[in-house]
Amino acid sequence: MSTPIATLEERHARILDALTGVDLTEDEERFVAWMAGWDDSTVDRLINVLRKVRAGGAADCASQPT
Repeated sequence: MSTPIATLEERHARILDALTGVDLTEDEERFVAWMAGWDDSTVDRLINVLRKVRAGGAADCASQPT
């Protein structure tokens, strides 16, 4: 049995969910929409990284220059 392929809208919603509470600029919102066009496994890995950063490194990242 194969894993169903998510739609662009589903991937976009999943990325935005992982970014809940993050204030995005218009450019960043366009970037997120572009990333939603990536394949499911890549989006899954991106979301895992975002969740790990939020869970373990949010305080550390806040003090880092951008």
